[in-house]
Formats: sequence, C-alpha cells, structure tokens
Amino acid sequence: MIYAGVDIAKTDHVIGAVDERGAEMCRPMPFKNTEAGLERAVAWLEGLAGSPSGVVGGMEATTGWRATRSSSPGATRSP
Repeated sequence: MIYAGVDIAKTDHVIGAVDERGAEMCRPMPFKNTEAGLERAVAWLEGLAGSPSGVVGGMEATTGWRATRSSSPGATRSP
C-alpha cells in the first residue's frame, strides 16, 4: 500500500508518497494545476503503485482552513 499526499496551491502542487512503514517512496513531484499536470500526477502514482487499488491519497482542505481562520480570530494554523 502506498499513502500519497498532495500539497495544494493556486497554480503549482506537490505530490509525495510513503510506504506502509512511512518510508518515502521517492522525491516529491511538483505538478501544475492543469489537466496535463493532474494526468502527470496520476501517471506518477501509477508508476509507484502498479494499480489504483494500491494507493490511499489525501490532500489538505485549504478552503476549510480559510473559513475557520476568518471566523475564529484565535484560530491558528496547524503545523
């Protein structure tokens, strides 16, 4: 099983992956916020996992953080 995470930004994202032990599978890969960029990220993951069923993925919920931050003056961003 591979666990992948995506760092989201407006135009450029970064995807990384670790195995069951938490060991980095390879260097994180940047990709653009475009259809071609997403296809590149999917191909990157498929190259690591071999099949889609071998991947668990996640990404940060940036919109939720902004909503929480703006509605709660004492809220802080988690590291």
